[in-house]
Amino acid sequence: MDLQGIGAITSAAVALVGIPAAVLVGRWNARAIREQADAALTAAQDQARTNHEQWRRQLRRDAYADFLRAAGEVIRIDIHNRQRSFSTDDIDRSLDTLRSALDVIMLEGPDELAILAARVHNSLRSLANYAINQAPYEQAQRILHTAMADESPEQVADPSSPLNRARTAQAALEELSNAASWYGADEEPFENSRRRAHDILCASGLFTPDQREALLYRISGRALLLAAMTQGEEDNEANPHVIAWRRWQHFISGEYVDLEPVVWRDWQRFVSAANAVLDGRPIPDD
Repeated sequence: MDLQGIGAITSAAVALVGIPAAVLVGRWNARAIREQADAALTAAQDQARTNHEQWRRQLRRDAYADFLRAAGEVIRIDIHNRQRSFSTDDIDRSLDTLRSALDVIMLEGPDELAILAARVHNSLRSLANYAINQAPYEQAQRILHTAMADESPEQVADPSSPLNRARTAQAALEELSNAASWYGADEEPFENSRRRAHDILCASGLFTPDQREALLYRISGRALLLAAMTQGEEDNEANPHVIAWRRWQHFISGEYVDLEPVVWRDWQRFVSAANAVLDGRPIPDD
């Protein structure tokens, strides 16, 4: 065999050996590329999961903060503060905001926290409803307090001044209170005092109809109950004092005081649970 033939055979042999080697190298390269792609995909998925968890945590945090902010607005309602303007419309708006914040928590969860948020909402709504019921009386008392606080010479000298009109109204209410303490709800002296007080409150021009009625019911109702208690008949449903008290007791209910600790307890439970959710901890039991 000549040298040319030997060279051809050698080249063919080298080519045959190089084919599987190239295939093997190609497979290694493909596997490396696939592993790199899988690693990149896993890293991307992990990052996406982390980003989603952070986004979801921030979303929940904002929802919880909005709810607490809305709840705080309702809690700050101080119906008995006669130095501050009071509006039932403001309470209604605060309750609407609180309800909207609760709806977001209902969507974002978790369910255990949504239940606690609903408790806060319900107890605050009860507190606010009491405040709304008490509003006419507290508004009327604030009007009296404001008018009687100005004892300037001009106010004292003018019979039609707010000061003197408020003094006249206050005197009529005190007379009604005394009459209620001495007479039954259906007795003529009490009815005369109540009618006289009503007319004076109307003539004063200081109060709305709701405020007038709240003053009359609150003043007479309290005095009637005290009269019944003095006679030891506060449990006697036939006593006219007690009948009047039952009719008017919602104006001087102690519910407001009873509700305050309930609101505070529910508030604390929600805050504790919200912190646990945001920290990734189990919600503590009640």
